[in-house]
Amino acid sequence: MRIFKKYGNKLLLKELRKSYNFFIKEANVDFESNGYGLIRDKNLLADEIASIASVGYGLAALIIGVKRKWITRKKAYERVNKTLDTFLNNVEGKNGFYYHFINMKTGKREWNCEISIIDTAIFICGALSAGEFFRWRSKRKSGGFIQKN
Repeated sequence: MRIFKKYGNKLLLKELRKSYNFFIKEANVDFESNGYGLIRDKNLLADEIASIASVGYGLAALIIGVKRKWITRKKAYERVNKTLDTFLNNVEGKNGFYYHFINMKTGKREWNCEISIIDTAIFICGALSAGEFFRWRSKRKSGGFIQKN
């Protein structure tokens, strides 16, 4: 416990920053891509595979980045807004749920994978949190993808 008292806050802040950096670094930020905003699943065999859960966590990370002044509110909003556009227009799903693994460039299902209830829920939590944080347009979008499928 003494170690945590001495290094705890510094250690937690370091972990927070490194986690944030992961979601920023691994995101598809090609504005011309149908997979804009999709975040790579860390799998050595799957360089172009995204996980919808990673996207949910990444949307939440953008909020933390704004609060910590690691990214401007405007830039984070643009990323959230375009990512939600990707889900509304390109990410494959069925009956309101999304496939676990999707191609980072196209948003289409990969590996004949399953519909993932838990990963969809994680994505939705990130989208709704971002919609609430940014209020206006993205808040309306963050609820719209649920009825898309």
